[in-house]
Amino acid sequence: MSISTILAAFDQSHTVSTDSRNIPPGSVFFALKGERFNGNKFAAQAIEAGASLAVVDEAEYVPEGDDRFVLVDDVLETLQRTGEAYRERFEFPVIGITGTNGKTTTKELLHAVLETEMRVQATKGNLNNHIGVPLTLLSMPTDLEVAIVEMGANKRGDIAELSGICHPTHALITNIGRAHLERFGDIEGVRLTKGELFDSIRQSGGLVYVNENDRRVEDRAKGIERRIGYNGADSSHRILDIRSLPDRMELDIELGAHGKVEFVTALVGRHNAENVLAAVTIGADFGISVTSLQAGIRNYKPRMNRTQLIQHGSQTILLDAYNANPSSMEATIRSVAEQNYGRVALVLGDMFELGENSQRFHQDLVALVGEVLPEALLVGVGEDMVEAMAAVSVKQGASYATTASADSALPELVREVDFILFKGSRGMALEKLLPGLGVKL
Repeated sequence: MSISTILAAFDQSHTVSTDSRNIPPGSVFFALKGERFNGNKFAAQAIEAGASLAVVDEAEYVPEGDDRFVLVDDVLETLQRTGEAYRERFEFPVIGITGTNGKTTTKELLHAVLETEMRVQATKGNLNNHIGVPLTLLSMPTDLEVAIVEMGANKRGDIAELSGICHPTHALITNIGRAHLERFGDIEGVRLTKGELFDSIRQSGGLVYVNENDRRVEDRAKGIERRIGYNGADSSHRILDIRSLPDRMELDIELGAHGKVEFVTALVGRHNAENVLAAVTIGADFGISVTSLQAGIRNYKPRMNRTQLIQHGSQTILLDAYNANPSSMEATIRSVAEQNYGRVALVLGDMFELGENSQRFHQDLVALVGEVLPEALLVGVGEDMVEAMAAVSVKQGASYATTASADSALPELVREVDFILFKGSRGMALEKLLPGLGVKL
C-alpha cells in the first residue's frame, strides 16, 4: 500500500498513534518496535479500540482479507516517509532547531514570541528524534503560519536524517559543545553532526541564523548566502547588558533596526541569555513587533524540569534536571556562583554518554565546584560522581551511588541551606528527590 493511501486514511481523523492503549477514534496506528516491545502484537487491539488503519511489518499479525491492516517492510521508515509526505503540503516556513545546549529552551522561547502574533506550532516536549519528528509533523494543521521543529542527535547522520524528513526552510544551531561523546567520538563528531542541519539549508537555499560567538557554528555556516548573524561582538543582534537576579534575568539587546530593547525573563543563568537572544532575533526577522517580543519573553515560564525556580518555605530550589553535559553543567554552576543565594547546596547527578573520558569530566566538575563555590555543599549522585568525589576533595560533600540511596539522606543534609540546585542527566531522575523534601511538582 502506498504512502498516499495511508495519508488518505490519516486525513479522515488527522491523528496517529503508536500506543495501542491510547487510540483516538479513526486514527492510524503505527506498530513500532523497540528492544523491549513489538507494536505488531497490539495491532488488532488498536483496531478494536477504534483505529481506522494499523501499519505493521510482520505478516503473521495481518488477518487474511482485512484491509484495515497494512503490511509494510518497515513501520518506522513508513512513519517517517508519511510524515515527510505530509510536510510537503505545508506552504508555510519550517524552522529547524538543533544544538548541544539550549535547543528545547530556545524552541519554547521562540514559540512564545511567535504565537503573540502568528499561528504557530512547535515540537511538544522532547519529541525531537527519528520517531518524534514525523509525529510532530503529522500533528500540525496545514493552515499554520510557521512551524518549529526541534531535532536531537545521538550519532552521526541523525540530523541529516531528520532534516530529510522535515525539510526546514530556516535553521538554527544554538551551539556546539561536548555531549554524547560516547557516540560521536569527539567534539569534531558533534560539530559535523549538528552542522548537518546547515548542510540541508545549503542545498535548499533557505536561511540560517548563526551564533557568531560560537566558532564551530560559524564554521558550519560558511558558504550559505542567506544568513542572519547574532551574538557576535559586531553583530547587529547582540546582548548589550545582562542583569542576572536571583529570580529573573534582565537583558538589554541590540535588535537590528529596532536598536536597544530591554527584555525580562523568568529564566535564570547567564547561559540562557543566548537562548533569549536567538528567539528574539528570529522573532524580529518574522516581523513580530517589539512589544510582542517583550511580552512573549516575559510571559514564558520554564517547565519540564528545565531551570524551574521553586520557592519552598525559606529555601529556593533550581530544578534543572532534564539533562546535563560538561558545558551545561559548567554554565549553570557558574551562574549560581554569580548570585548571592546564601548557603548553597549542589545536588549533581552523573552525566551520561561521555565515553572514555567520562571520569575526567566528572572530576573536572567537582574541581569546578571547589573553585567557584568553595563553601557550597556538594551532593554527588551516581557512580561516576562517587568516584570523582573520592578523587577530588571538596570542603563539604557527600556522595551516593543512586538517586534512591540519596533520597533518605538528602533532607537532613540540606536542612540548613538557602538554595539547592538539582542538575544531572535525564537517566538520574533527580526530580524524584524533591518529594522527600516536601516539594510537590
